[in-house]
Amino acid sequence: MEIDGLKRVLISGLLVLFQDTAHANVLPKSVQGLWAFEAADCSNAESDGLLKIGANTVTFFASAHDIKRVVRRPDGSLSASGFVSNEGEAAVRVR
Repeated sequence: MEIDGLKRVLISGLLVLFQDTAHANVLPKSVQGLWAFEAADCSNAESDGLLKIGANTVTFFASAHDIKRVVRRPDGSLSASGFVSNEGEAAVRVR
């Protein structure tokens, strides 16, 4: 699986797993923090395997996601939309 597809699967999975109340424009505190593919990545700030989730941002490797809207779906999962920029590319709106 390519890295972009892997990022989407990981972020989607995290949003489904954690079901705090979502405010209109922020990700829940239960998903915010530093996540990693491997335990060793947690102690290496330069690792390509780190996923950093803030209230309005998600960064992974060479991409940054600026979250503008968070919606709780009827099944309890979250849907986030905003802008994404990758190293060397302009920001693009994603949903």
